[in-house]
Amino acid sequence: MSIYLRSKPRAMGTAALAVAAALVLTSCGQGDSPSSSSVQSAPSSDSSGSATSGAGAGQSSEESPASGAATSTDTGNQNADLDAAKQAKIVAGWGSPPDVAYLPILIALDKMKEQGFSNITTQVLAGGTQEFQALADNQTQLTTDNVGNAAPANQVTGQLQAIGVLNWDNVVFTVAKGYEDCNSLNGKPVGVYDLDGGWSKLMKNYFASKCPDVKPNYIIIPDSALRAQAIVSGKIVGTTLALNDAELITQKHPDAGVTTIKFAETLPGVGASYVFTNKKTLDAYPKFFETLLVEQLKAAQWLYDNPDQVESTGKKYIPTLDPAIAKLYLDNKLWPVASDDALPAALVAKDYDALNLQGDPSSITTDAVMQAALTALKNDK
Repeated sequence: MSIYLRSKPRAMGTAALAVAAALVLTSCGQGDSPSSSSVQSAPSSDSSGSATSGAGAGQSSEESPASGAATSTDTGNQNADLDAAKQAKIVAGWGSPPDVAYLPILIALDKMKEQGFSNITTQVLAGGTQEFQALADNQTQLTTDNVGNAAPANQVTGQLQAIGVLNWDNVVFTVAKGYEDCNSLNGKPVGVYDLDGGWSKLMKNYFASKCPDVKPNYIIIPDSALRAQAIVSGKIVGTTLALNDAELITQKHPDAGVTTIKFAETLPGVGASYVFTNKKTLDAYPKFFETLLVEQLKAAQWLYDNPDQVESTGKKYIPTLDPAIAKLYLDNKLWPVASDDALPAALVAKDYDALNLQGDPSSITTDAVMQAALTALKNDK
């Protein structure tokens, strides 16, 4: 049995906006952010120098052109690709209002604007279905989400491409006092975003290993902070949450006595959120996405290296940023940095296997863009 619960606007949230049914135009923050010329530098508006001057997709840093003419041609082609990318109209369509998980990519988009990528806008969409439909139809060209939500859409459209990792798995299962044993959830109200999305699949995978016969009464509440509010008020006794929303319960309601299970520990390496585009845009503007990943990885490293500046920088992009939640991301290293661990293809394949997703994982992801970004960062040192 399932019930769709229409809750009041959330009162707890890290990004406390009700999810709108229509597109809401917003814009990335224009505040200072990590300099594009150095991972170690403090936030700066200095945007001199392109972060994409390294090798392009598929070109190893060990390779060298055979002649001076080849060097000139390669450089000319890369400059032309970069010029085209700077003129590209890119709409980022987020599935929900950005929270702390988005911070490195918001900083990256801002740095790209400073570098001359002037046609970037953002929208907030009404959840995963609309998010991926818009991306597949090329109404938007960029989003972030988990593969559990993306895979069904890609089965229909075949247009989605995961090119990088936004954050490592930050999904948890939180239960009220007295329901620590998931077998006790039989027939009890358990809140979910939807019945078959990525977070629900993580939860059901957990149930399959710990309480295979349990049959909760699923209550659909399509917002993590609203589900957190519902468990505190007693409307539900268990739910999937973003780690930051679970932490807010602990902070604001220490007597609630909830227990939180981290899926990152029960299903290690599964459930990351990815950076997605569509095949048409990726084919047309590969340099845009290479630059995006370069700046995202730089931003994440800068945040780790400058924890004392995370709050002031973060609030320029996310005014509701809770410094304790930002610290949670720093302490748990939830943002990827420049390493082969950030290559998405193997991670996506693991998601498909663990979550029993339909389709070929290689159809929805590519390592080429992240490899190009890692090469560019290596060459930029």
